[in-house]
Amino acid sequence: MLALTLAFSAISVTFVAYAKADTDPCAGTGVVFAKDTGTFNSPDSTNSLAYGPWLNCSWTINTDIGKRIHLESTVFNVQYSALCQKDNVTFIDGIYGNHSYGPFCGFKGPDDVIVVNSTAHVLRVIFQTDSKISATGFKFTYWTIDGKKIFYSTPVTCA
Repeated sequence: MLALTLAFSAISVTFVAYAKADTDPCAGTGVVFAKDTGTFNSPDSTNSLAYGPWLNCSWTINTDIGKRIHLESTVFNVQYSALCQKDNVTFIDGIYGNHSYGPFCGFKGPDDVIVVNSTAHVLRVIFQTDSKISATGFKFTYWTIDGKKIFYSTPVTCA
C-alpha cells in the first residue's frame, strides 16, 4: 500500500493506492479448457477465503464441434446486489457470444444450483467484482453432452 498525504493550509488530504499483488488473483483465468470434463473456481474459493476486489476473470470451455457443454454450480456465493450490478458471473454462449445468461449473484444452496446448457461447443464464464464487499465465491463443474438438440413433446394422456 502506498499512501500520499497532501497538506494545504487548513486541509489535509490522503490518497491511498493499493499496488497490484505480485501474483495476479485471476491467474489461471483466461484459460481455454479443451477437456470433456473439468472444474474451476473463483480466485481463493478453494481455501474458503473471500475473493478480492476489482476482478475481471474469464474462463472459456471449448469442446469438439457438434458437442455442447453442461455446467453446474457446486458452490455459489457471490455478493448480492439489485440486478447483480456489483459482483457477478455471466455466461456467454457460442463462438460469437450469440446468447448470454446472467448476470448471477447471491447465494445458491445445494438445492438451488445454477445450470447452464450451451447451444454451441463454446461457453465463456466471466466473473467481475467491484471494490467493496466480497464473498466466498464459486465452483463450477462441467462436462460435454451430445450436440443434438433435445425436443420435448407434450405428454399425451390415453383414455
